[in-house]
Amino acid sequence: NPSSSSSKEKLGVAAMAKLLGQSWSRLTPEEKQVYQEKAALEREQVAKQVEEYQKHHAVAAAADESSSSSLTSQQRQQEHLLQLDLPVARIRKIAKLDPDV
Repeated sequence: NPSSSSSKEKLGVAAMAKLLGQSWSRLTPEEKQVYQEKAALEREQVAKQVEEYQKHHAVAAAADESSSSSLTSQQRQQEHLLQLDLPVARIRKIAKLDPDV
């Protein structure tokens, strides 16, 4: 159990995934169902966000074609990504802390 470890060792993504997989395999079907229901809800939310992004992206692409925007393609892409509710700061932190990412 990684939370009961008294050492301050840092686990990489692969090691943490292995430990989580082992913990998951020990859960009963009833215990797993709670997490599976949460995952289903989150999948629905992400699907809605992706749909909104795609709608906005299509509108923005059409607007970009019709106007002479001074933004570069990379800047436009970053602007679109920021409109999604992605934990960008958290992802960057994880990537910075874990060399396996």
